[in-house]
Amino acid sequence: MTAPKLRAVLKNIHGIWSVMCHYEQCRLLQNIISRILIFDDRLEIEPKVDGIKALLKDVGVEVK
Repeated sequence: MTAPKLRAVLKNIHGIWSVMCHYEQCRLLQNIISRILIFDDRLEIEPKVDGIKALLKDVGVEVK
């Protein structure tokens, strides 16, 4: 999966996000984000690659 394709898939999550309950939103974030680091001048988000791959597979996107 290329970065542009991943961005396109995740860009469409807004419609799904708005109908998810808070628990589901929390579980989704826990499954795709490993760590968030906050600095004075930036924010770093460390993804869970396996979690993202599983999510994409669940929605029917072929992942290598």
